[in-house]
Amino acid sequence: MEPDADVISKKELLAATGISYGQLYRWKRERLIPEEWFVKQASFTGQETFFPREKVIKRVQEILLLKDRHSLDELASMFSPDAAASLGIPSSADPLLARLPALLGRADISAGEAAFAWGLARIGRLEDVPQKSLEDLVKRTAGVLAGLKLVDTVCTVYRTGSTWHAVFTRGIMPPLFDSGVTIGGSFTLEEAISELRAATC
Repeated sequence: MEPDADVISKKELLAATGISYGQLYRWKRERLIPEEWFVKQASFTGQETFFPREKVIKRVQEILLLKDRHSLDELASMFSPDAAASLGIPSSADPLLARLPALLGRADISAGEAAFAWGLARIGRLEDVPQKSLEDLVKRTAGVLAGLKLVDTVCTVYRTGSTWHAVFTRGIMPPLFDSGVTIGGSFTLEEAISELRAATC
């Protein structure tokens, strides 16, 4: 088999991340790593398991970072492609959260999207932001939200004039703005999804 930069073998993955064979397959059973990422392909030794390189390395790093703060069940909910449904979020949990499917134009809501709406709604209440402004902001960020990761992503909500905006950064340092910007607040997506889980349990 020709080397492919887009995939990584199981042996290479274990060596690159420092995890064990047992951890890898336990995380597969617990739905932390999607089964469809385990792709068996012929090799000169017979058959070998390969993974999409970028996706699996990023996922393993996220699991390692979060596993001491969250249970495996919680992590499985966070990484689920339909995380909002798997969290069992009732429509009464928050008006903005309940409107997410309509605002995004689809029923499947990711954990990152649910976390953003929850954190945004909290800032909206503190800053007395009109519901329509919050909904407009969700619509404008729809393209960004789909690819957001929970780990180390900070959302800062700010206002210029009468329009509210959101900026997403990685790490703990929030962005610095000039004096013409009014900051409403900031939150990490990881914290927001934890709060959401607690509020809807």
